[in-house]
Amino acid sequence: MAKLQLQSQVSVNNQSLTVESLIHELLILSPELYVSVFSEANIKLPKSIRMDVIRTLLETHVKQTRKDRFSLADELNYRLKWFYQYSEYQYVNLLSFYENPKLIQSYVEHLLVAIFEFLVDSKKESVIQKMLDAKKSQANGYDFKNVKSFNDVLNDMFIDKDKEIDGLSLSQLRPVLFKGSTLQEVKAFGEKYGIVVPRRLKKEQLLEVVYLELTARGELTEDLKNELKKKSVVMIQRYATDHGIKVSTELKKDEIIEYILEFSHQTKSIYTSPQPGDYELEIDDPFEFETMPDTPKDEAKSPIIPIQTKKDATAKKTKQSKETPKESPIKTKEIHQEQTLEDIKQYGGTPLVLDRSTAKFLKLYAISKQQRLMILPDKKYHKKRRTFRVLLDDLGNTSEKKNKGLIGELLILKLLALILLRTFIFVLSFALVLGFIFVGYAAASYFINNETLNMINDQINGFEILGKGLIEHIFDVFEWIGI
Repeated sequence: MAKLQLQSQVSVNNQSLTVESLIHELLILSPELYVSVFSEANIKLPKSIRMDVIRTLLETHVKQTRKDRFSLADELNYRLKWFYQYSEYQYVNLLSFYENPKLIQSYVEHLLVAIFEFLVDSKKESVIQKMLDAKKSQANGYDFKNVKSFNDVLNDMFIDKDKEIDGLSLSQLRPVLFKGSTLQEVKAFGEKYGIVVPRRLKKEQLLEVVYLELTARGELTEDLKNELKKKSVVMIQRYATDHGIKVSTELKKDEIIEYILEFSHQTKSIYTSPQPGDYELEIDDPFEFETMPDTPKDEAKSPIIPIQTKKDATAKKTKQSKETPKESPIKTKEIHQEQTLEDIKQYGGTPLVLDRSTAKFLKLYAISKQQRLMILPDKKYHKKRRTFRVLLDDLGNTSEKKNKGLIGELLILKLLALILLRTFIFVLSFALVLGFIFVGYAAASYFINNETLNMINDQINGFEILGKGLIEHIFDVFEWIGI
């Protein structure tokens, strides 16, 4: 295909016009007139034209978005990983996400150039003249405030290749749509192709899915069909589970995709059931980002408890006294009363922010190790919590100290047992509260038809127990008791 530049010449009605002048004339043409002109000329454009334009236009925007969100466990960042494999709908939807006036104008300009290239390559420059004529009949310029509406109208101009849908084959579309789109986007994708995905399958729809699977196996008989019609929804689901038929009233994302592909007029004739691995797609991240800068060496490190022996402490005090002979040594009592951050650093300690439980545990640990623990508080350095200087000294191996070590070990065991008991009570209480909230949410979702709740249900049903999602089990209980 010939690549056109802004100053490239195009022959239109025996006149040589530049691409730039054509863009200036047709930039405000309404999408309805585009569709009308191409429909009268009986010309359809390949979907790859619009896909290539949007991919090229958004590449730098997507790279910046991914760079900004690279360190985050972000859903958008994950979905953009498959940017280069997107279908037409995904590209158009992403363009709406980045919507701004300059970007929209740039998109229309690039799309026009791509259309001109296609028409020149097909030797159908006369269509360009028809577009210019159509523009004369347009009273006012088109307002591109909503690029999604603009693209929705243009959908009729573009066509898929044989055995493709939305610019991709079935094998490509399944994993990209599954991994690169939200549940809401997948349903909107179905609406683009005339498929309205039900929130919850009714009995007739459920039976239809079972019939299709049994027919494919050659097991469907008239007697079996009549027998299934008499069953309730719960019993039909149980029958499907017992016979290895994947069906549920609550559709998951992959089931919604299959529902669309199976019943869409574009893929109905070529549809085949997915095989193991059809939804698996892992690609190397196409974007490269700068690594995070290393932490400066002089940056403050995590607090460390310094352990000093009695000899070390004495030697340090001696050294300090030599260096500052005029200063009188500070007594221990004074340290307890007026200790500042500078005092802590001067006497070899490290400022720590400890709560009472931690301080108590450190004391018990020191007793068990036959050591003396000095925790010197500083009320000035930290208002809400207390800051400490910690010194740990050996006490010796006398029988009296051994007895204290045994007592310390018993106190530690008692403390650990108390911590375990409180942890168990907290976990049990939290589980009960969470259970009540979960059942209440399931009840609300069961009686209220809300799209947001349906999306959340699909995420929760991803955790399966005994072949069913968590929400599905709650719904079965409601149906079993007749609600």
